[in-house]
Amino acid sequence: MRLLLLFITAGLALALRELGRALAAGLLGLRVQGFTVGFGPPMWTLEAWGRTWTLAAFPFGARAHVAGLNPVDPDAGPGDLRNAPAWRRWVFLAAGPAFSLLGAWALLVLLYATGTHAPVSMTIGTVQPGTEAARAGLRTGDMVASVEGQPLEQWGALVEKVRRSPGKPLELIVHRDAALLKVVVEPRPDEAGAGRLGITQLYEHRAFPLRDAAGRASGHLWRMAGDGVRWLTPGGLPGLPSRLVRQAGGAFSTGADAFLRLLAGFCAALGLLHLVPIPPLDAGTAWLQLLRPRLRPRWEVALTAAGALGLLALAASAAMR
Repeated sequence: MRLLLLFITAGLALALRELGRALAAGLLGLRVQGFTVGFGPPMWTLEAWGRTWTLAAFPFGARAHVAGLNPVDPDAGPGDLRNAPAWRRWVFLAAGPAFSLLGAWALLVLLYATGTHAPVSMTIGTVQPGTEAARAGLRTGDMVASVEGQPLEQWGALVEKVRRSPGKPLELIVHRDAALLKVVVEPRPDEAGAGRLGITQLYEHRAFPLRDAAGRASGHLWRMAGDGVRWLTPGGLPGLPSRLVRQAGGAFSTGADAFLRLLAGFCAALGLLHLVPIPPLDAGTAWLQLLRPRLRPRWEVALTAAGALGLLALAASAAMR
């Protein structure tokens, strides 16, 4: 079920991206010849508004067919991407990542405005039995004020301090029932050697005013972008498939707000991925646009195919680890 949810969410993220590209093409005066939902053999087609609308056999993702996007297609005349000024071609290619990131932000605004599980500042939500935190006497509801004499304002600062201190006793000052307590705890190293206490932050379900929701969505998207950059590095890529499956499991078990988080995460990841300058990704295709018309169509197709095969090999390698 988790894999099915991942499949559906990734397909929705791809469809939103292609919808943005189709809208951008129309605004730029480019000819959108059609729009396909899914991939594989066409199962149903409709000719309307000068475009061909297609439902393919496998309803995953979507594709906006813009005249001239494929370099070997016949010249469609006015509205062909190949005949457009360079700046229009670049704006069109930038629309894909931009719309994915904007879509992620809009989903997060909706999430915070309608209500979601938001973190309670520096407050412990769960203490796993048998962990160092449980043995030290930490409890759900304790608010961590400082670590090693350093005041804390962000949960991430506590996580980072613990991560860098495996096997080293840490002195925490916590608020509990209007009292201040000193707790000494020694993080246990995990498989990678990073320190862990066995605690998580407390979350409560809250809805925020629209202005506050927009600010929280911006901060959330910035953190997602940072995580996405780390995940796309050689060190982070092998663990990405399992991380996505865990997130899908959380979305399936905890409801609509978790699903919106997952969809926003896919949109953000898709936008960041297409900033990598490798064809057929948008940034790579933009570089190929610079070489037109000196680059022959068959070479452009060959470079795009080579880039796609390389990306597939990288994805397969990460999935097998």
